[in-house]
Amino acid sequence: MPGNGADEREAVLGRAEDARPAMLDPRLLTEELRTLTIERASADRISEVAMRDGMRRLRQDGFEKVKLGKTSIAEVARVSGTGGIDG
Repeated sequence: MPGNGADEREAVLGRAEDARPAMLDPRLLTEELRTLTIERASADRISEVAMRDGMRRLRQDGFEKVKLGKTSIAEVARVSGTGGIDG
């Protein structure tokens, strides 16, 4: 529904428009991460801080959702690409 903030938030945080689980939670962007981004810190430094602050890599989060029965391994592989669990 246009203009309904709760629905818009659900679309971002809860589910995508096609009812797939959302893969992004913007609430994880801490003040320190905002600062690092504005200062154009290296991707390695931003990743280090984000992981320290509780962020999980896309593939890690996807496999947690597989364990909970919320998605499939094929879907995790499709959206996260190939490589190891941390890649």
